[in-house]
Amino acid sequence: MRWVRSVICFLESWQQRVLADVSSDQSLPKVQVMTRPTTPLLISIGWIGLVLATFVVVEASSLRSWLYLVIVALLPPLLVNRLWNRDPGETRAGLSHITDSK
Repeated sequence: MRWVRSVICFLESWQQRVLADVSSDQSLPKVQVMTRPTTPLLISIGWIGLVLATFVVVEASSLRSWLYLVIVALLPPLLVNRLWNRDPGETRAGLSHITDSK
């Protein structure tokens, strides 16, 4: 149990250092990540392939297992493709420009 206490002490000290760094007046750098339009498709293909490989390795053969396969393989990719933000949307400047021109 001694090692548990040392791990907890380490995590508490690490948390205090992280919170001190974040709460300082320094602004954090802004990261702009640009993804390709095919990224959700590639994620979906990778997920379906991983699930299929897992089911083949496990040798799932019952009807219930294959129904689980369909749900587990298709539901997350559908959600990723549905919820992926493809367009940047409107900015405040763009919206104010539209209202100013009227």
